[in-house]
Amino acid sequence: ADAARPDEWWDGKPFDRILVDAPCSALGVVSKHPDIKHHRKPADIDRVVEQQRHLLEGLLPLLNRNGKLLYTTCSILARENDDQIEAVLRNHPNFSIDQLPPSLGHQTRFGRQRLQDNAGGDGFYYARLKNQ
Repeated sequence: ADAARPDEWWDGKPFDRILVDAPCSALGVVSKHPDIKHHRKPADIDRVVEQQRHLLEGLLPLLNRNGKLLYTTCSILARENDDQIEAVLRNHPNFSIDQLPPSLGHQTRFGRQRLQDNAGGDGFYYARLKNQ
């Protein structure tokens, strides 16, 4: 099932929690997949940003009141991360940020970002939204 098209699979019963492990550029995992930095083109990023937007727009209405959506990517690009969350907050005033624990990385405008480190960790982004 295509999560961005709930009309094809959703039974109408709202969810309390949704995890969105969004398709992304994977630029946070280049240490494990160094070929990524050589193969990603600007058009690829544009395409994945559009996919993420459609995914969020399709899933947000499925949340119960007080329901939470955790949005994650393995990207370090703001376009795929904070910019997506900013658009949700701008277009859906009933949603707000639900803060995540500091152990998940450094604070960004709307979420938390883990960056690649010397120990071999990857770059990930997390933001949690709450439906008011």
